[in-house]
Amino acid sequence: MRNMLRMQEGFTLIEVVVAIVIITALVAAFAPLIVSSVQNIQWAGERTQALYAMRAAMEREMAVGAGIEQSVTLRGKTADGKTASWDVEGTMVLVQEAEDAEQIDTILVSYVVSK
Repeated sequence: MRNMLRMQEGFTLIEVVVAIVIITALVAAFAPLIVSSVQNIQWAGERTQALYAMRAAMEREMAVGAGIEQSVTLRGKTADGKTASWDVEGTMVLVQEAEDAEQIDTILVSYVVSK
């Protein structure tokens, strides 16, 4: 009977406890990283939804022709490499996202030029 007990193989209670302690230490070490990653993913999702909402508002404003008539001077190089400037008439469309009335969080601006 004693020979049969000695021949049995397996883990002792101490080995199992040590393995659980090691796994717990690894989980505890990576827990802040996981929590931070989840928070960053949530923030990015919220920002993406806000951006899509602002783009939708921008497209609605552009579709109805809302905006401020404005003249803009563009400067750049011509095909032959000379510097030139062009006066362009168009409409500036502005959409703002504000968390509160005093602080503007995000602004989208588009300049629409008629044909």
